Amino acid sequence: MSIEHGHANNFENDYSSVAYWYQMEPHAPFPQLLPAQERLPRFPEAFFVADKKKAELDQLGDRLAARIGIRAAMQAIRDLAAGAGVMLQQERFEDACDEYDRVLRLLNTMVKRLEAK
Repeated sequence: MSIEHGHANNFENDYSSVAYWYQMEPHAPFPQLLPAQERLPRFPEAFFVADKKKAELDQLGDRLAARIGIRAAMQAIRDLAAGAGVMLQQERFEDACDEYDRVLRLLNTMVKRLEAK
């Protein structure tokens, strides 16, 4: 059996499952489980930073759309931020942050120039 992780198997998804087994008594004691909080999956801090930068990009996209139209703004953002999206999928979160910063600087300059007209 296989489970595809996104189109072309390019996502790292976290799947969980449960397995039951039956065991004859007596048996050795099981080790103590960690507290639930310590068993939760953890994301690196850079993941949350990249996510925040993506949200900033979405907000900037609203300002850009007011100047050049929603379609053109969405196309510009999609084209400029495509590399950052790939980096996120590859779990290169620090690189994605740098790429989002580059795109944000470029689009901020563009929006300021358009708003000055």
